[in-house]
Amino acid sequence: MNSIDLIKNGILTIYKTNPNVHVNVTISNPKVNLKNRPVVIKGVYPHVFQIEDRNGSPNACHTISYIDILTGNVEILELPKYC
Repeated sequence: MNSIDLIKNGILTIYKTNPNVHVNVTISNPKVNLKNRPVVIKGVYPHVFQIEDRNGSPNACHTISYIDILTGNVEILELPKYC
């Protein structure tokens, strides 16, 4: 199993058990900058997952690639280290 599969399985497990997590996100396109923000994982798909910012504007949904976690642009604080 490769690193992306481990990340995807970890997010899927969190999504099924308790989708409320805290994230650190720094993505430039589209510009998303969240530091230790509570979010809800809204959906898990083959190449991406969706989060909703609970403290931001209404319907503040963002689509995140699993690659963004691998490259360090996104950190799910409740996700154990995968590598």
